[in-house]
Order: sequence, then structure tokens, then C-alpha cells
Amino acid sequence: MKIILLLLFMWTQALCQEDYFVYHSIINRAEEKIGEEDFSTALTIYDSVFTQFEYVFAKDYVIAAQLAAFLDDRSRCMDYMVKAMYGGYKEYCFEQLYQIRRVLNDIDWKEIKRKEFLCRDKYRSSVNWPLNIEISKRHRKMDEINDRKWRNQALCENYDFLLSAHDFFPSARRIGIDDQNLDPLLVSTRGWKLLQDCEACNSKVIYTLTQVEDPIRDFGTEYFMNAVRSGDLRPIELSWIYGHDSTNVDCHPESDLIENIPDLWFCCNPGDPDYNIDRINENRKSIGLGTYETEMKLFKMEMKYSIKLRFGVW
Repeated sequence: MKIILLLLFMWTQALCQEDYFVYHSIINRAEEKIGEEDFSTALTIYDSVFTQFEYVFAKDYVIAAQLAAFLDDRSRCMDYMVKAMYGGYKEYCFEQLYQIRRVLNDIDWKEIKRKEFLCRDKYRSSVNWPLNIEISKRHRKMDEINDRKWRNQALCENYDFLLSAHDFFPSARRIGIDDQNLDPLLVSTRGWKLLQDCEACNSKVIYTLTQVEDPIRDFGTEYFMNAVRSGDLRPIELSWIYGHDSTNVDCHPESDLIENIPDLWFCCNPGDPDYNIDRINENRKSIGLGTYETEMKLFKMEMKYSIKLRFGVW
């Protein structure tokens, strides 16, 4: 009864406005249930999100497919897999997921491969695919430059192109996720994991924003908060953008300061004298992230049950 009332409340919230802060608050609740090893309730909550919002992040369909597989619901698992492929996810990525490999038989895989071709055209027509191609070309060109000065210049050109040349945030929702066919290297050998298709994000966009100094200073907090609200930026990605390094490239040192950068922390080290878990969770909540404790539990669930729960550039 409690879960029914919870879902009814969440559904009412989402009806008021398709606000993706609401979306992420519901996903956070599902992740709490995963951390409690209550996979059946978690899957019910995921289902509620899928029926409420027009756009669903492909990674959430992938997680739901794995939960359904863990619960031995093969039909439901395949349904989520197809929906993820409509969001750009590829069949061979599913082959890497243990729980899905465990429950699908050869006939099932043939059916998934057949449907992947049907999904592909619809997916590409739903996003700005030419812009994805252009961003991939620019990123590859930058990554081939060895001279630091010229590479930094190319990085800044890409930064300006991403955020100044368009009237929308160039998100996975708008331009599509990483595609190995566009750029076999993607984020290559400079200390970052090769992402290719299976992280269900556009790593080139997020990579660029985390390599420049203070994009929030240049464009303002509200720009990025609106991107989260519209489903164009995941809260975890915003936390990465906040977590800039002082050694990053300052592309606009002479620009007017839009605002001072809030001093926000989203992860913690219990050995740090400034460690304050309540403050960290308050900061996380302000951008739509779940609690730090839940995130730590998800790491454990990944290891314990071989379910991929984390997606992105790290």
C-alpha cells in the first residue's frame, strides 16, 4: 500500500510539469531501493518514471532491463532493451551485461539484433545527428594535437562551439549518445576510459566542459540548472562540471564574471577534517543527486550482483 501511495504522489508531481528534477528524485528513490536490495520495488518505481516522462535516459532503461533479468522476467527485460535501443544503445553493449546474458537465449538475441536495425533509423531521426557528427570530428581533431598550446586552443574552440553556437544545451537528448562508428577513438589515451557506445552519454560534450576553467562562471548556474530541469543534463554530470580543477584551461580569462562559483562539494573523504556528510548531501540534493550513502551502496550492488548501475565519463 505504501509503494502505491508513493507512486501516486510521484505521478501527481510529474503531471504538474515535466520537470526532470522530479524525474531524478524518483530515480533516486529507485536507487535507494536497489541499495536496500529490494529490486522488485525498484523496478516498479522505474516503470512509474517511464510512463510519466516523454524522454527517458537510455541508461535507466538499461538498468531496468538488468533488474528484470535478475528477477527472471525475460519478456520485460527484452522490452526495456528495445526501448534503450530507441535511445541509441546498441545490442553488443547488452552482451557485456551479465544478468542479461544469463537469461536471454539464442532466439532472444536474434530478435534483439533484428529490432536494433529498426530502432536505429528512428533514433537518428529523433536527434540532431549532423551536430553529433560535427562534434565528433572536432573532438577527434583536437585529440590528435600533441602540442599543448595548440591543443588548448582547439579545446577552447570546441567549448565555444558547444555552448555559444546553439540555442540549446548539446545533450545526449538533443544530439544523441556516443557512437563508435562516428569516432573509434572518442575520449582517447589521455587518462580517460574509452567510452564508445556503452556508457549511454555524449562523453565529448561533458569531457570538454570538465577540461575548461569555470564554465559555470562563464554561463551562470541557471543555464546548467535549466539543462537539468529540461532533461538535457544529468545531475551527476553537473557535479563533474562543478568539480573543475585549477589546472584546467581558462578559455575566457578577460570575460566578465557572470557570478561567483558556489562552494559545493558532492563527494567526501571521511579522513578530511572538513568532512561533513550532511552538508554534502544537502549540496547533492540541490542539483538533483541522491545521497552519498546511496551512491556507495550502488558500488557494492554492482560488485555483488554484476549489475551495471553507473554510466558516464568516469
